[in-house]
Amino acid sequence: MNEYITEAIVIDKEPRRESDSRVFLYTESLGLVAANATSTGKITSKLAAHLEPLNFIQLRLIQKNNFRIADALKIGSFPKNPAVINILQFVKSFFAQGEADPELWALFKKNIKDKNIITAESMLNILGFNPALSECHICAGSSPRYFSAVGYFLCDKCLMSNGAFRTLLDITAAV
Repeated sequence: MNEYITEAIVIDKEPRRESDSRVFLYTESLGLVAANATSTGKITSKLAAHLEPLNFIQLRLIQKNNFRIADALKIGSFPKNPAVINILQFVKSFFAQGEADPELWALFKKNIKDKNIITAESMLNILGFNPALSECHICAGSSPRYFSAVGYFLCDKCLMSNGAFRTLLDITAAV
């Protein structure tokens, strides 16, 4: 059994069973983590408010077979902005669990500290995908508006004609 005390960003929370949750977190050293949290659906839960999406938290994770959240404390949060929500949902889809990126973590932490909003362009630049130098993967001529979780840039026209892409990051979203 391993115990980790770390800071994390709450990306998403899904209900599980009667009153439990599965919480998706992004941490500096562990990367994307899916952890179980017990009794977060109960009205007397002390963890529930700290484990809301967009929160920046300090937590204690226990890993036996899966990760389980033992404690959590909210430190700060991202602004509730559709562009930020889109970016965090994209992180959940794009990264494999356990895949950490120190530069991306530094960007997230800096933006929380400075109360700024993360842009899709800044995140993609860190990941090695420069939207300014890109073109649509399908038609190769248009300026792309979206980036898919499979690593393609797409324009509006190609996205409409080829709607098979599930998770998209809007790189031109107004912030």
